[in-house]
Amino acid sequence: MVSARGIAKGGLLFVALAVASASAWPAAALANGLGSVYVADPTAGSVTGIDGLHGVVVTAIAVPSAPLALAYAPGGDAVFVVCSTEGEVARIKTKSESVMGTLDLGREISALTVSPDGQWLWGVSAKTGTVARFDLETGDVAAEAAIAGRPTSLAVAPDGKRVYVGLEEKRSVAVLNADGQGGIGELPLPAAPVYLAMARDGRRLYVGCQALDTIYTFDLERLALAGSIALPANTGAIALRPYARELYVALPSRDSVGVVDLDGNRLLGEISLAGEPHGIAFGPDGVRAYFTVGGAPGSLAIVDAAQRTIVGQVQLGEDPRELVVSPLMPGQKEQDPLGPPLTVPAKLPRTGDPLPDLRSLVLGCGLLASAGLLSLRGCRTGGQEIES
Repeated sequence: MVSARGIAKGGLLFVALAVASASAWPAAALANGLGSVYVADPTAGSVTGIDGLHGVVVTAIAVPSAPLALAYAPGGDAVFVVCSTEGEVARIKTKSESVMGTLDLGREISALTVSPDGQWLWGVSAKTGTVARFDLETGDVAAEAAIAGRPTSLAVAPDGKRVYVGLEEKRSVAVLNADGQGGIGELPLPAAPVYLAMARDGRRLYVGCQALDTIYTFDLERLALAGSIALPANTGAIALRPYARELYVALPSRDSVGVVDLDGNRLLGEISLAGEPHGIAFGPDGVRAYFTVGGAPGSLAIVDAAQRTIVGQVQLGEDPRELVVSPLMPGQKEQDPLGPPLTVPAKLPRTGDPLPDLRSLVLGCGLLASAGLLSLRGCRTGGQEIES
């Protein structure tokens, strides 16, 4: 969904309109990026690949043992799957929608993520009390540190310089140098941290704790508590909506997901579901949200984030858990850590609709900008801000 922020000249606002493509989005091509959703189903022992734009199950990918956690490579070409067999991580190639090999990380993995530059796997192990950086291709340990307090959750700063590790027994988040030069500090909490969500600019960390109805916000420049957000029930998974000051919070006991306004630290409303929400993820432009929902059967709920309404559901096994969504925007070949070049909300395609061809929008905006009728100042392209 690509569009641009126009600036009025002479009281008029000019907008370039995209012309929709006549060809439908190919349901079998998850490798094309936008709308590709992968869901871990431990009961079935597989990862389900879904065309999230149209609500269609495309494939079920068998993995060596029950999938427990997922991590998407920033370039969109691979999904890494933590399996229940100790130390085993399967690598799914998205172009072929199949397991292309496994890595042996040599320990039980509690949480896994790919570094923002796509060069490393980061993992924590509660069993061994370690945090480690692994070679993405071989699984060899590149750096490792022992950490007390039972590490169970993990986040890496957008610039890759810091690692944040949730410590269950110490009830804190440890702040570490990613280059292995030791610890920086700790962020204390009233209960065990379970869910971490990092702001895109790396300045804020949002933490959900075990059996608490509060989200805690930390200022990462000062390494200090910046505030807290009270919710109507104990919290589950959390996720930040891209390009919006909103935090989505699973409320399992209410069968809903709460939407929090981060400017006012207040609950805007709840999205009711057919069962308990397990996981939350967004498309890279923030237009759609995806929730895994428990039940018999379980499901994937597809949500119009702007309207906070469910626009589609996909039936899954009874225990869908973690999920990841393609980090790619239309036309992107690799992920910009700061996000797509230009973005504003666009009308959602309905289930079954073709995906618009957005190249005409980009071309139209460029022509209008060249003619002085549209300003792109302040927008980003290729990671650089447009000055005029």
